[in-house]
Amino acid sequence: MSVKTDFETPIEKVVSTDASHVRIVGAAGTGKTLSLIRRCERLLREGASPAGILVLTSTATAAIDFKSKLVATKAPCASDVVVSTPHDYWVHVLSTTRAGEVTGRTPRILNDFEYNFLLEDMKVTGIKAHRLREILGYIYRELTEMGDDKEKFILGPEEETIYTALQTHLTMRRAMLTYELSNTVVHYLRDLSMDEISALRIDHVLVDDYQNLNKASQIAVDMLVSSALFVTGSENECCASIEPFPSEQGFTDFCATHENAEEIQLSHSLRCPQHIAAAVNSLARTMESNCIAEFDEDTAEGSLHVVKWNTPEVEMTGLVDYIQKQIADPEISLNENDIHVVVPNKWYGNTIAGLLEKKRIKHTDMFFNQPLSGDPRSFEGSRELRFFTALNLLADPDDVVAWRSWCGFGSYLCNSNPWTLLENIAAERNTSPLLVLEKLSLRGEAPFLEAEKLVSAYESGMQLIRDHRDKIGFSLLDALDEEVPHTIEKLLAPIVGDEDAATFFKRASKKNLQPVFDLKHGVRIGTFESTHGLSSKLLIIAGLIDGFMPTRDAFDINIFFEKRDRIRDSERLRLYSAMATASDELVLSYFQSEKLSVAEPMKMEIHRIRAGREERMATLSPSVFIDEMGDAIPGPIAALSA
Repeated sequence: MSVKTDFETPIEKVVSTDASHVRIVGAAGTGKTLSLIRRCERLLREGASPAGILVLTSTATAAIDFKSKLVATKAPCASDVVVSTPHDYWVHVLSTTRAGEVTGRTPRILNDFEYNFLLEDMKVTGIKAHRLREILGYIYRELTEMGDDKEKFILGPEEETIYTALQTHLTMRRAMLTYELSNTVVHYLRDLSMDEISALRIDHVLVDDYQNLNKASQIAVDMLVSSALFVTGSENECCASIEPFPSEQGFTDFCATHENAEEIQLSHSLRCPQHIAAAVNSLARTMESNCIAEFDEDTAEGSLHVVKWNTPEVEMTGLVDYIQKQIADPEISLNENDIHVVVPNKWYGNTIAGLLEKKRIKHTDMFFNQPLSGDPRSFEGSRELRFFTALNLLADPDDVVAWRSWCGFGSYLCNSNPWTLLENIAAERNTSPLLVLEKLSLRGEAPFLEAEKLVSAYESGMQLIRDHRDKIGFSLLDALDEEVPHTIEKLLAPIVGDEDAATFFKRASKKNLQPVFDLKHGVRIGTFESTHGLSSKLLIIAGLIDGFMPTRDAFDINIFFEKRDRIRDSERLRLYSAMATASDELVLSYFQSEKLSVAEPMKMEIHRIRAGREERMATLSPSVFIDEMGDAIPGPIAALSA
């Protein structure tokens, strides 16, 4: 679809303005990202140093896509411009020796399963699990909103106990949570001298989807800008992706909080054809949004289908067959890289990936929930987690986080009690838990209950390091497991064969924390957030039923109705953002029934139960959001054809 390039268009206003602070507002698909690419191009062509430009995007894949499109402009030194997620950039800022001295912290971010070990250790405080999670949720939100600036950040003795324990565990492990990353950056920048902060400042900062940054990140961005800050966003697109607790309010108030800020409205749909834009706009109107994408009468109509299937198995098979036919049709001119499949969960995604594999259709997947799976309480059931941790130990034998995991595998309580006692001793001696473990091993002591379990795990870990520290490539992987777990293999890919443990672990850790698509590899499969910053000619949203979209909590009568409404509003935003990335064809797909034994644990919203031939079946309903779009979408069809 062509984009007007005369200087009267709003995008050209973004490119040409001399304002120092600009808020670019527009519905999805109106060219917000394009405007930032064009702005970067202008800066580079006018002689700006690439070192003086920083671009922040919501996801790692969006950063790759932005950089690729910027380089394609052939602007001077475009490949040298830093395009990053806030997560990656904040880790970079905190990774210097000076940052460590000022903050006393290490930006070693815990992944999901490492965080679960921390949760187990927090339970040693004696506070019930439900209450513990509730208080931690409060603390995490407060940290992202700089709540610790307030006098009464900690409200009572329970909060004090949990916050103190949390800080102790993280300090002992030389680790950090994503929830405190941007908060730590702000405190670090505040503590620097004027000369030090000046050295870190950047002339031009451009932030795509500014509303997806949390408040602390938005404050940190302000502190780093020395000349101009351009931000894009929409009230319809505030979704948590990499940043926890995103701040839509920060985007809404941008012009009020930045002196002489200019606002530029983008209203014309540059991506979605008529039928898709109408459906997207209908969702926006249910949110009482003012961000509506306009389109001309001569805008392409595009294709929009609502498809119903009997069961999820039939749905997934039918969708994959449709993808195969579309790719094979020479008149359509569609290849694998043009297709994006949005799935409600990993089960759906893995099944579709398997079906594509059987048809030899190239694909790449990305899920924002934990890619590694397993139960750390079971030694056999934690194979993937142990493999990842073994690589970690070989890459960095001094990583306390890795040792904490290693010492917990195979224990029902993950050895939380002895590990907490170990940390207490280390704190009393002002030393590392590893040094205490080493001394216990050398002396054969067990000064506290179950200390021998930690010592035994420590000795096995040290033996692992001695046996395999010099191995590289395939010989290293074979030594750790006769067959590398499939998920681990994906995290390590591409494997050349000469990588050492540090190279392998750095690659796997980055993909684990910030999953990313291989944009050149084929059909993209991911959850709703995976569409952020991207577009696709054919977008398929699968499993669009109540319980998946929105989640079952949106229907749970045991949850207070205001919270149910908030859940539904959040889910609607996720669907809106995904739908608006379709540039040619959009397929909304759902199924009508599933075995009760599957539907219940998968948290599908069950409409009624009926008898089946072999077992009871759950009757399911299409997503309530399909009804909300009303006449903007066609009635459902029973099958797709090429």
